[in-house]
Amino acid sequence: SSQYVGVKVVSLVPGNPARGRPAVQGAYLLMDAPTNSPLAVLDAAELTLVRTAAVSMLAVSCLQPAPTPRVVVV
Repeated sequence: SSQYVGVKVVSLVPGNPARGRPAVQGAYLLMDAPTNSPLAVLDAAELTLVRTAAVSMLAVSCLQPAPTPRVVVV
C-alpha cells in the first residue's frame, strides 16, 4: 500500500505572458494516503520542469548503447 497520494493540476494559457502571468501554472497537492490529509502544496510548473529532466536522463541511461560522458537536455 502507498504512503502518499497526490494530484497535479496544470493550466496552459498562451496569452498569459501578455498579462504579466506565466503561460504554465499549476499546483501539486501531496496527501497522506491513509487519511487523505494534505501534507504539502508544490508549484506544479517547477515540479514538471524537474521531472521532465529526470525522466529524460532515465530514458538516456536505459537506451544508450554505451556510457555517455555528457548529456544536454534542452
